Amino acid sequence: MLISFKIITYIICLILYKSVTNASKLPGARIIGLIQASSETFLTTRVFISGYFDSVQPNSKGHFVFDNIPPGKYILKITSSENRYPIYEILVNEVQLQEGGIFKVSASLYNIESRMAEEKIPHPIIVTPTYSAYNNEEQENIITTIMGLLKNPLTIVSIISLFVAFILPKLQEGLDAETMEELTGNIPGGDYHSKFLSNIST
Repeated sequence: MLISFKIITYIICLILYKSVTNASKLPGARIIGLIQASSETFLTTRVFISGYFDSVQPNSKGHFVFDNIPPGKYILKITSSENRYPIYEILVNEVQLQEGGIFKVSASLYNIESRMAEEKIPHPIIVTPTYSAYNNEEQENIITTIMGLLKNPLTIVSIISLFVAFILPKLQEGLDAETMEELTGNIPGGDYHSKFLSNIST
């Protein structure tokens, strides 16, 4: 039983190896990519290639594969309800060698405004989101928390106390006697001198 299982496993691996390495027996190339994002978003993520109605969904680790893509130029797009991804231009060329034909896949970032390929990137493609709703939600939560603290009177009193105890004395150290006199002399009431500022400056 164990021997037969090993034989079956070997045959499956051999078939997969042949399907990848012997491109002359395939009608097209294999386009491979990896999406580096939260696995929770993969359920709503689809990958499209121009000219094909069928899309693929990444697996739980973010890998996706298009098989049997004939030579030509394609646009690869990734849609998701949570993330936004770059657009890519895929170029598939068939190269004839002595042992047979092989398919060469190259990829570039695609500018949708100029409709031109820009920076070349390696294939297989490693994709990262240009925008993530998860990251944006975390930032909004942080801002909401900070705003909530600032609305708390106790927090405001604590901030003022820290300013008076630590920051204000440092600011006063950088003022000379003449500047101090100008500051205190500008207080309404004439030549009134602030005892608070005098105590800090001494």
